[in-house]
Amino acid sequence: MANNHYEQNHADGKYADDIMEREKADAEKKWEEFEKFKNEKDEQFKKEMAKDSSELKASAKEVKEKIEAIEEKVEKDLHK
Repeated sequence: MANNHYEQNHADGKYADDIMEREKADAEKKWEEFEKFKNEKDEQFKKEMAKDSSELKASAKEVKEKIEAIEEKVEKDLHK
């Protein structure tokens, strides 16, 4: 009888260990998927920021050129 209890407890413990191992593996897999998703989103965000930055620089250059053209025109008008 005592041996039967030991075997049952051993089987219950092994079953619990198996469940915990599966849960741990599942959690690790979900964490890896999250990290992959996060890295993809971070990369996408960096690309969008770089694009926005280059668009702003191009726009600023365009505005600067317009201002310089106006300043030149004003200078010419002053010297007339």
